[in-house]
Amino acid sequence: MNMNRHQDPRDRKPWAPRRLLCAAMLAGVLLPAAHAQESVRAAGNGASWSARVGYVVDGDSIWVLPAGGGARVRLRIDGIDAPEICQAGGAPARAALLALVRGEPLRVSVRAHDRYGRAIASVRRERDGLDVAARMVQDGWAWSDSNGWRRGRYGREEDAARVSRSGVFAASAPERPADFRRRLGACPHGPSPATTGAAPIGLSGPWRLQYLETIGTRLT
Repeated sequence: MNMNRHQDPRDRKPWAPRRLLCAAMLAGVLLPAAHAQESVRAAGNGASWSARVGYVVDGDSIWVLPAGGGARVRLRIDGIDAPEICQAGGAPARAALLALVRGEPLRVSVRAHDRYGRAIASVRRERDGLDVAARMVQDGWAWSDSNGWRRGRYGREEDAARVSRSGVFAASAPERPADFRRRLGACPHGPSPATTGAAPIGLSGPWRLQYLETIGTRLT
C-alpha cells in the first residue's frame, strides 16, 4: 500500500526554504566575484573612476577604494617621484599627501601598470579638480618624474619649489629618490631608523597615533 498517496502536507520536506537558502549562498559567492571583476575593469588602462583613499604608502603611492565597490587598488601617482619612506623627507612627503587626499572623493585616471602591478594613474580631487601630483611637486614633496633630458610634465612646479626652497628643496642637495634607490636599494618592510619614534611634523591626535602604529597610514 502506497502511504505517500495520503501524506499529510505538513510532513512534506520544505523544499522552498532550501531553494532560497541555496540561492542566498550562491549569491554570496557570485557577488564578491562580480565586485572583484568590476575592480579589475576599473583599474584597466584608460579607465577613469571615482574612489576614496584607503591607505597612504608614501608620497606617491596609495591604495584606493573604488566608489563602485570591489577590491581596493594600489596606485602609483603618475608623473612624480616622492622620497622613499626611509629617505630624508619621506615621512613629511607622506604626511603632505595624506593632507591632500584624506576624506576626499577622488577622480582616478589610469594610464598604465608598472612591473609591480600598480596602476599608474593621475589623481584629482573631485570637489575642486586639484591635480594631486602637481601640488605635491609645487609644495616640494616630490620631483617631476624625468626621463633623461625630459623634465616631465611638472617641471615648472619643480622649478618654483626649488626657488622657494619648499619641502625637500630646503636642503642644499636633496637626493632624487631614483638615485637613493640605486645607492641603497628599496626601503625595508616596516619602520626604519629614520622614521621610528617620531611622527611627521604637523600630525596630531588620531593621525599621529595611526602613524606611530604602522609604517603606512591606514584610513579605512
